[in-house]
Amino acid sequence: MKAESHEERFDADCGDQGPLALMRLVPERTFDQARRLLVSHRLRSLDALHLASALDLRAQLPDDDVVFVSEDADQARAALAEGFELC
Repeated sequence: MKAESHEERFDADCGDQGPLALMRLVPERTFDQARRLLVSHRLRSLDALHLASALDLRAQLPDDDVVFVSEDADQARAALAEGFELC
């Protein structure tokens, strides 16, 4: 039996039945939110964009549980302050 490649595992994780969701960054909805996060939580720019995108997703899926994943302590604190459950 052939072992799954990293690409195959990634595709499976992001597929319809997978545990991950990929989303498109929508500048019109995300940049202002990221700016607010930069100032209020003193985040780095990409960390603020990551969190702003998650906030946008959560607003679009109010009945779904959106869990935030981060290895960065500052970003994790900001996500908690914005009401996310962390994983």
